[in-house]
Amino acid sequence: MAVDLSKFLGLYFEESAELLLRVDQVLRVAELADWRQAARAVHSIKGSSGAFGFEEIVDLAQLLESLLRQLERQEVPMTAARLVWCEEAVDGLRLLLKRRQQGLSGDAALTTAIGVRLGACSSDSAAACG
Repeated sequence: MAVDLSKFLGLYFEESAELLLRVDQVLRVAELADWRQAARAVHSIKGSSGAFGFEEIVDLAQLLESLLRQLERQEVPMTAARLVWCEEAVDGLRLLLKRRQQGLSGDAALTTAIGVRLGACSSDSAAACG
């Protein structure tokens, strides 16, 4: 029996926006950041997006979550470039959510472009993230 999730879409968009605000708050104080809180927020967005079939949001959230987890475990340092790409990924997620809320399809080119940069930022090379 298939479950109709459409009645939960409003709540999904509302909660996703709130979660992205939490990530914004963490990024604003990067030197004192609670990377775990940010990673958990992005993880929640990723899981909810998967339930609705919003794969481009899942893909971008997965990459951002991975980088945030690396920061949490202190596997890579936060650099100015990594901060910029994290902020760009949050903005990208916000844009993708807005498109879905308007009933539009995802933007694969945006997801890929940001994803490539986030993937480079996940390496320990600061040059790869410039």
